[in-house]
Parts: sequence; C-alpha cells; structure tokens
Amino acid sequence: MKLLKIMDKIYLLLNSLFYRFFFYRKINISFFSRFLIHKNVLLSFDFNSIIMFNCNFRLYENSTFESGNNLCISQNSELIITENGKIKIGDNLFIGFGSNIRCSGEIKIGNNVKIGQGVSLIDSVYNRVGDKFEGYDKGKIEIGDDVWIGAGSIILKESKIGKGALIAAGSVVAFDVKENSLVAGNPARFIKYL
Repeated sequence: MKLLKIMDKIYLLLNSLFYRFFFYRKINISFFSRFLIHKNVLLSFDFNSIIMFNCNFRLYENSTFESGNNLCISQNSELIITENGKIKIGDNLFIGFGSNIRCSGEIKIGNNVKIGQGVSLIDSVYNRVGDKFEGYDKGKIEIGDDVWIGAGSIILKESKIGKGALIAAGSVVAFDVKENSLVAGNPARFIKYL
C-alpha cells in the first residue's frame, strides 16, 4: 500500500513536469495538479497563466478549453468538461480556492472577472429516468467583463451575468443579471444598481 502511494506521487510529479514542459512559458502548473485529457481535446492557454497546486482538470472527448492571458486558478479547484463541452475565457480571470466548474454545454467568461473561493459554475443538470442516468440537460452560462462573484456562490445553467455586475457571497443565480447591478441571496434577488 505504501509503495502504491509513492508510485502515485511519482506519477503526479512526472505528469506535472510533462505539462510544464509541454506548455513551455505560457503557463505555470504547480506540482500535484492532475490533468486527465481524452482524445480530440482543444486545450489552449495564452501567456502568463498559473494553475496552483492540487487542481484537478478533466477534459473528455471533443471538449474545448480556451483561455486568454493572465489566468490564475487557485489551489484545490476542479474543472470538468464533459464530451462536446466548451469553455472560453477572456483575459485576467482569477478563480479562488476550492472553486468548481462543470461544463457540459458552454461557459463563456469575459475579461477582468474575479471569482471568489468555493464558487461553483454548473451549466447542466443530470437527466434521470428512475435509477438510470440518461445524459445531461445542457445549458449555457455567460459572464460579462468586470464581474465579481463572491465566495460560495453558485451560478446555474441559463444564467447570463451582465458587465460590471456583483454577485454577493453565498448567492444562487439561475437567471439573467443586469449590467452594473448587485444581486444577493438564495435564490438571488436584485438589490441595487452600482
């Protein structure tokens, strides 16, 4: 059992070194981050991006992840893109500690977006018939430029967050948020214009 744990750590170390070499100077990937990449995946990083330690990336067949400059994903975050899912990110995105992004449809994030710790972006829900999994009910999430999303918030499918909006900590958003507005609560409600 001890040998298995040591081998697992060596594998993760070599895996991180491979990705550090593969992406050259575009991205810094800390040790112990895990990448599971299936075939026909488009994975693109622009310059000066950082993935901190213990992050988990899973990209399944025919999925797409495109990032602009200055991406920072904090430690213990997880990003999963299922088959045919697409994530497109602008410049200067910060994702806080322990955040969770699950994409089966499409997620678009603009420029200069700040996402607090423990935030979840979920663009789909499971379809179940009885006890059987019948695929995903896919949706879309769109986040405009200069948006701030507070810690512990959840952004659900079919949400469109307008430019300059502020999502208060712990909010659950399942609707369109107008530009330069503050929303808060579960479910989130409009509070005021900024």
